[in-house]
Amino acid sequence: MANYDAGLASSYVLRMNAWEASTNASANQSSVSWYLEIIKGTGSGKYAGGPHYWSVNIGGNTYSGSFSSYDFRNYSLLTLASGSTTINHSADGTGSAYIGGSFDDGNTYGVLGDATAQGTLGLSTLKVVPGTPSGVTAARVSDTSVNVSWAQSSASNGQPVSSQIYRSVNGSSYDKVLDIGATTSASVTSAANQKLSYKVSSWNSAGFGGTSAASAAVYTTPGAPTNATAVKNSSLNIDIAFTPNVAYTEHTHQVWHGTVSGGVTTWDGSALATLASGTTGYTHTAPNSGQVHVYRVRSASGSLYSGYSTTQSVQLLVAPNKPDVPSMAAYADKAVALDFYWVHNPIDTTPQKAYEFSYSLNGGASYTTTGKITSTVTFRTLDANTIPAGLTFTSRVRTWGSATTGGSEGTGASPWSDLRAVTFKTAPAATITTPSSGSTLNDATVRVTVGFSQAEGASFVGTQIELKQGATLLETMDSALQVGITLSTQVQNGSSYTVRARVQDSNGIWSSWATSTFNVVYLSPVPAVATASYLPDTGYGQLNVSIASPAGGQSAATTLTITRKIDGITEVIVSSYPVSSALTFLDTTPTIHGTNTYTFTTTSALGAQSVTTVIMVTEECRRAYLSKGAGFSNVVVFGGNLSVSESLSVASATVEAAGRTKPIGLYGIETSVQLKVKSLIFEGFGSSVSQVRAILLVPGKACYRDSSGRRVFGSVSGSLSYDKAARGDLSFTLTETS
Repeated sequence: MANYDAGLASSYVLRMNAWEASTNASANQSSVSWYLEIIKGTGSGKYAGGPHYWSVNIGGNTYSGSFSSYDFRNYSLLTLASGSTTINHSADGTGSAYIGGSFDDGNTYGVLGDATAQGTLGLSTLKVVPGTPSGVTAARVSDTSVNVSWAQSSASNGQPVSSQIYRSVNGSSYDKVLDIGATTSASVTSAANQKLSYKVSSWNSAGFGGTSAASAAVYTTPGAPTNATAVKNSSLNIDIAFTPNVAYTEHTHQVWHGTVSGGVTTWDGSALATLASGTTGYTHTAPNSGQVHVYRVRSASGSLYSGYSTTQSVQLLVAPNKPDVPSMAAYADKAVALDFYWVHNPIDTTPQKAYEFSYSLNGGASYTTTGKITSTVTFRTLDANTIPAGLTFTSRVRTWGSATTGGSEGTGASPWSDLRAVTFKTAPAATITTPSSGSTLNDATVRVTVGFSQAEGASFVGTQIELKQGATLLETMDSALQVGITLSTQVQNGSSYTVRARVQDSNGIWSSWATSTFNVVYLSPVPAVATASYLPDTGYGQLNVSIASPAGGQSAATTLTITRKIDGITEVIVSSYPVSSALTFLDTTPTIHGTNTYTFTTTSALGAQSVTTVIMVTEECRRAYLSKGAGFSNVVVFGGNLSVSESLSVASATVEAAGRTKPIGLYGIETSVQLKVKSLIFEGFGSSVSQVRAILLVPGKACYRDSSGRRVFGSVSGSLSYDKAARGDLSFTLTETS
């Protein structure tokens, strides 16, 4: 409520009261209520007869009146008039109203005088939501851009501030894609292979208006088909198939036909067929059988066309090329059936329907033929013992597809294949003379002697030998020897074995297998009795071995082999060492903190073996060792403040490549380990400064071992610094080598 006051006599006040009682935004109007009153001032009440006059102006709407008298002797307030007036707002919804009220006391009985109370009443700004856009249209600009336009009709106080565009892709729900200012067109991004429709709504401070009806659909270039194929069917028509990739149903596919001649494709001037959406194949009926046909398929939507998917070429009925015939051995065993194979070689893709096989026994002077045989079989079998030894069999073949004209004789036949000649021979015979069947072998090593014979005088080329125990194949060996063929498998005492052998002659023919079953009976050698002890001054392992004379049921041991295993890796300490009753060996490179497993193998003169295992566990925690020289027999020991650092790497290289901002890394399997060792040399513990200096100058590979269990072999380089002859700092680098 707004009060507008004007003064009258004796501090009386003329008051004009006005307020916005209600609004009607859709009519862009407000209702203003008002009243005009006189408020009593100071002194005793006044009285005056009339007439007295009043008038009111509310936004240009005027009201007036008069009354006969007033009396303030008993009343403090006099209401002259009241009412309600409708005020029209400006077109943009803003509004205000002039408010004025006047009082005229009259000329005859005036006591209060005249006054006018006036002012301006501010009104609410009235807004309505924008109207619903209409006439929405969409026009494709390119596959990546669509222009959307619409009409906007809104009340003057409902003009939009922004518009929102909603899009449906390939029939999906409408999602907002753009929010722009008060405009009636916009460019919206798109993509190929889309069916697009749009809706529009507008907004101002009063809220969102209605959403328009959808535009008619607009399309971008349809997706190209893939996997187009063309296959000749049994009716000698050509079936074209493809995989459609259009994301919307409003499309067609065009099938185009072309012919190929001399490697050049000529396409027809118009499409062979237009296929409705959902159709993925077409049959070209009665194509010209004298042509090579090819097809391509594209999708279409209105005037928009995809790229093509092209089929392979299809040749209709034509005689095949000569069959492909695999090469054959020059000689064959007359007692074994022999298959002659070929591969039908069509030009028109039709499979083999018939063949003719012919052969000659006189070098091709004359041929015997099977005649044309209706069959899809692609081999011919010559039964065993059909051709005598020494006779050469020369063969050829030709085939038919579906063509009944053309070819080598006008019947659709292919040319004859290349000739294949095979001379039949008698297979060689094999015998096993050692070990003979039923014999007893007094040895752990099997040595085989094979006999050979061949009726036509062919020579021995090689033999293949198998050693089996029951049904288990233990070993296979190929050899160019006949005598003294030594197998690597050690046979076990008290077991039975079978040797199988076959021989090959100079004609390349193998014999049947010959078999010999034998028993094995021999005495095992005396096993070694051994101990292993750790020598802390050198970090060596000392191996003490004693081998007794054979007792009953034993044979004498002739050689001794010692191996050592650390963390699954086996190394040879000594190999085939002649046996004596007591032996001592030094292992110069055991682990000094871990488990060393030693295997002692004694071997008899006949090759039998006995095995003994000894374990040496070391727990060195104070010393480290560096060894060099033959058998790593030169060793120094050091310790105290031991510091070891490792540098590890994998072989790699970089290669610059065109189109790349960074080089390509190539990584190999080679690894590199580099140790950097620092220690103290001091009097009373380990080797002296001079001993350490001397070993660094010894040629050859070094071995470094420390209390972590580390064993590294490689090249070493180092330095010594010392103030006194008996004490100094040792520093060296060891790079692992193979």
